[in-house]
Amino acid sequence: MAHPPAPVLSATAAPPVAAGGSRSVDVEAQLRTIFELAPVGIGLVDLGGHTILTNGALRDLLGYSAEEFATMRFEQFTHPDDVARNLELFAELAAGGRERFEMDKRFFHRDGAVIWGRLTVSLLRDEAGRPDLAIGMLENVTEQRELQARLERLAFHDPLTLLANRELFRARVDACMHARPAPGRRGAVLFVDLDDFKTVNDSLGHAAGDELIRSVARRLRDSIRPDDTAGRLGGDEFAVLLDDLADPADAIEVAERLRLALERPHRLRGRSVIVPASVGVAYLADAPSTEAALRNADLAMYRAKRSGKSCVATYEPQLHRDALRRLELRSALGGALERGELTLVYQPVVDLVDAEPIGVEALLRWHHPPVGTVPPDAFVPLAEETGAIVPIGLWVLHEATAWLSGQWPAGGRPWSVSVNVSPVQLQPRLVGQVEAALQSSALAPERLVVEVTEQALMRQRSWDVVRDLKRLGVRIAIDDFGTGYSSLAYLSELAVDQLKIDRSFIASLGNGERTEAVPRAVIELARSLGLSVVAEGIETDAQWQRLLELGCRVGQGYRFARPMPPGELADLVDGPLASRPGTGATQAEVSASSMAVRSSSSSSSKASVSTPSSKRTR
Repeated sequence: MAHPPAPVLSATAAPPVAAGGSRSVDVEAQLRTIFELAPVGIGLVDLGGHTILTNGALRDLLGYSAEEFATMRFEQFTHPDDVARNLELFAELAAGGRERFEMDKRFFHRDGAVIWGRLTVSLLRDEAGRPDLAIGMLENVTEQRELQARLERLAFHDPLTLLANRELFRARVDACMHARPAPGRRGAVLFVDLDDFKTVNDSLGHAAGDELIRSVARRLRDSIRPDDTAGRLGGDEFAVLLDDLADPADAIEVAERLRLALERPHRLRGRSVIVPASVGVAYLADAPSTEAALRNADLAMYRAKRSGKSCVATYEPQLHRDALRRLELRSALGGALERGELTLVYQPVVDLVDAEPIGVEALLRWHHPPVGTVPPDAFVPLAEETGAIVPIGLWVLHEATAWLSGQWPAGGRPWSVSVNVSPVQLQPRLVGQVEAALQSSALAPERLVVEVTEQALMRQRSWDVVRDLKRLGVRIAIDDFGTGYSSLAYLSELAVDQLKIDRSFIASLGNGERTEAVPRAVIELARSLGLSVVAEGIETDAQWQRLLELGCRVGQGYRFARPMPPGELADLVDGPLASRPGTGATQAEVSASSMAVRSSSSSSSKASVSTPSSKRTR
């Protein structure tokens, strides 16, 4: 059966007027004038959709003449997305199933512009009550809809990036959770967090930080499909909703693509800045609710950060159990110091030439009775997050300096101790705290080494604190040198004293020239600047031997001694560690290298290794 002609819903006409008498003629003329001059578009159509009459407002609104209206079908000036609903409503009206309908729809102006109109169509019946004609009125609501769209963008989109905000993203995830996916299809949520974003804000300013956020948003949009949703949840946290995935592995592939895209340098204020990201992946099918899906993605993202940053990690149920455990530890850590659960152990630092101890590194330990010994890498980040690292760090400072002040060996070399301060502690008040600890312990300032990380020194205010510490006479060491992002300018401007080669570089010694490139470069850099070098994590004779050959004369690690309580350190004062029972090779085994290093570095100053309260393991 053929369909009737499509209705021209925007056509209008004046209502019929009974003839007879001059008064009737006058009324009809007046009504036609009112119809023609009405400020809203009016049109009359028959039930087949043919235009009978249109007024001037309608013709002006859409740009077509009366003759053009009479020959056009409404599909020609209706947005395709609105045609089906329009046909459905008009069919009900023409059948007498409804007396009127109203809808907002998009029209195409004769010049191609899109106009939003509010269309109201009413049914006119004949004397017998049968459907006869339809009269429609059209009001231009384009400005109103544009204002509404702007308000919706403000309400549901991040103003800086125009990505979905937290509310809209949550709603999209919720809709995806409740939709029935096609067989074999599934959705996933990705949480993306920038690593070290705060450093950019602190060093280059908040305006540069905003530029970085916008750059990240652009890369997110460019890396996903049009139907996926990218959102900014706040600060430097972003999220992506991947709907209708054919293969779970696709989510990992997208996550890796995002990570690599964000790892490319950003141009900020004329600088090339690399800010990698950690990405967590969680599948909607593994979560009972929207909240659980978002939580799972968040847990996966933090797992990626703990894996070394610039990583991708997927959610596993164990992550939730780990999160609950961290919550318990976080609560217990607040009173650990008062309960006497925190202690210090000390790992000797040795002169690699003669294997004699010249200092110690103080390491923080926590024995929590319900749990047992809690690893430093489990509780130190919690202390930094909560701010508990400030009182704990102050306690470490006083404890270490007080202990060392009574440990000057009779004869031999005076030992040194160093205390690591986290970026959270590196505030102006730290200077007064260090000065008070030195005074109360009567420890000479040069016997204390304060360790800081490269990351902490990217903030200008940290430089000011370090300069003030130098004025006290303490020494400054850069911990885990070579693992952070830095310009190296601070080495000369801050007159640091010591570089510590991270244990990851020491572990690869002897595996070829490429693996030795960083240790060799650090040692050469330190020599040219007149700095001392400490190698961390020495565990084998081969590593010890190679470090001597490279010109490093100070080190620490299990090859010489493990961290130990203060009482056990007294036995180490009298002789070289390498000749002690059970320690492996003796000093004689490296004598050739030792003599060479002793000759070349006799004028170098010897500094103790750092004693970071925030060291994870040694």
